[in-house]
Amino acid sequence: MAFRSKPSFMIFLLFSASMPVLADSDSGRESLISPDEFLQSEGAPSKEQLSIVNELYLKDVKPIFEKKCLSCHGSMSEADLPWYYPIPGVRQLIDQDIAEAKKHVDMSNDFPFGGHGDAAADLNAIKKSIEEGNMPPFRYRVMHWGSAINSNDKEKIFRWIEQSLMIFAEDEGAK
Repeated sequence: MAFRSKPSFMIFLLFSASMPVLADSDSGRESLISPDEFLQSEGAPSKEQLSIVNELYLKDVKPIFEKKCLSCHGSMSEADLPWYYPIPGVRQLIDQDIAEAKKHVDMSNDFPFGGHGDAAADLNAIKKSIEEGNMPPFRYRVMHWGSAINSNDKEKIFRWIEQSLMIFAEDEGAK
């Protein structure tokens, strides 16, 4: 069976594909907390530790996330959304996907991300989702060719995550 047009096929895929989400299945927590609340939580890394991790993030990882992640997990204006956003049904689907993405990890600000409140758990969830090929989701990759995370970018992200977790572990050891 041949499809009459690529746009129709793309819209079909957009609506029919399931969207895996970034989640910390071990914690079962659903509520977001702000970065300020995170800093006040017990066992949280110090401001100095977070500053070091954020500097590494800004230098090595944020440019990758800007291309691959922030359209759902970050702040976007309506002008930044794709041409098909105003289509009835599509708009609601995109809005729902963005809300769901931010419920798990909100990268609207720099590190620490808004999320479930535990920076280490968020980093591990990001790593797991990338390793399993869940991020960016299939439906997003279909509509945004070239959005898959290549091996070079994965290596940079994983190196940053490992460095960050080591920094957090050093902080724990000093307490």
